[in-house]
Amino acid sequence: MRVFVDSNIPMYVAGRPHPNREPARRFLERMRAAVHVAVMLNRDVRRIARFDTSFDAIAGVERVAPT
Repeated sequence: MRVFVDSNIPMYVAGRPHPNREPARRFLERMRAAVHVAVMLNRDVRRIARFDTSFDAIAGVERVAPT
């Protein structure tokens, strides 16, 4: 899926307090995770060190919890 991220999304995160700040932050975090997974699968990298347990549900990716 291709998504064009309008410049207002990161601006909500970086700017003054706004009702869209938290939804924009969550959206960008999901997009960042999606890019990580896409690069990993494209480069045949199957393990990622990450605290975020949402990666546990991704087929073909093994999350290694940093200790």
